Amino acid sequence: MAEFDRLAETYDTAVTSTRDFEFVLHRLPPGRGRALDIGCGTGKLAQALAREFRQVDGIDPAEEMLEVARRRAAALPAVAGA
Repeated sequence: MAEFDRLAETYDTAVTSTRDFEFVLHRLPPGRGRALDIGCGTGKLAQALAREFRQVDGIDPAEEMLEVARRRAAALPAVAGA
């Protein structure tokens, strides 16, 4: 995952769109307790999911991406990274 580790700090400026997140969020079932974001990258989707779920866990094989996600999630008690 070294290529993603090198991109971690600037990844979101080139890749992610919150419009895609809204598409996903509007299609989720009611009664949202816990969510798992597989391949969470820098955690942007996990942050969006935290508005709707009691707990969100994010996993990613790229350690630097997870580090960015952890920094972002520090203020969100619902989000945990692994």
